[in-house]
Amino acid sequence: MPETLRRWDCHTHIFGPWERFPRPPEPAYRPDEASFADLRRTHASMGITHGVLIQAACYGQDHGALLAALDQSSNRYRGIALIEPDVDEAVLQDMHAHGVLHHNPLRLYA
Repeated sequence: MPETLRRWDCHTHIFGPWERFPRPPEPAYRPDEASFADLRRTHASMGITHGVLIQAACYGQDHGALLAALDQSSNRYRGIALIEPDVDEAVLQDMHAHGVLHHNPLRLYA
């Protein structure tokens, strides 16, 4: 595939790997593990070269898995964070440095 041809997956989530990014004690939901490495393999098999990673609500304010994935993405993925309304501007700037380009207010529904 020519390098100039870019195919985007514009809405994906990653979960885990659990040993590095465990689910919180009482998550909003309990997904199966689906790591960034798994996602990249799936994307490669489909010819997808770029993606947008959406923070998984089950992680709440822990963006560790999202930020680590963006750091490993060779600048081919971008992120959308879920934040509390009172998040510090320095936190947003740090997320942006990792590749987070947008954030949505965190709303968890029972």
